[in-house]
Amino acid sequence: MINSGCLQHQKQGRVNLAKIKKCESMDVTEPLQTKNLDCVMHDKRTVELLLKDERQALERVMMQLSIYEKITEKLDDTTYKIAVTYEVEDEIEIMIQILSFGPNLKVTGPERFVEQIRNRLRMQKSCGR
Repeated sequence: MINSGCLQHQKQGRVNLAKIKKCESMDVTEPLQTKNLDCVMHDKRTVELLLKDERQALERVMMQLSIYEKITEKLDDTTYKIAVTYEVEDEIEIMIQILSFGPNLKVTGPERFVEQIRNRLRMQKSCGR
C-alpha cells in the first residue's frame, strides 16, 4: 500500500503498474510537494461470484484476484460465495479475469455486471460470423 499523496483525504491506495505511462526520478533531499498531485477518489464496486471448486479453482481464483479485497463464504464442501471489491477503472480487467475461469465461476450480481458478462460472451460467440 502507498500513500495517495492527497493531503485532503490521507487515504492508503494501490498503484496499477500497468497504467503507469511515465516514470521520472526525484531528488529525495527536498520535501515532497503534494499540492500538484491529483487528489482523485476512486469509485469502488463489488461483484458477487459463485465458485464451484473443481481442479483447485478456489486456489486459482484467490491467486488471480489477489490484488482485490475479497470476502469468501463456504456454502458446502465444493461451493463458495465470493464478494470482490474493485475500483471502477479496473472493471474490464476483472471481467476478463472472471471469464477466464469458465463454468467454474458464475457471476451472481449485481445485475448490471451480469449483463455485461452476457454481452461479452455473446460478442465472443458471434466472432467470425
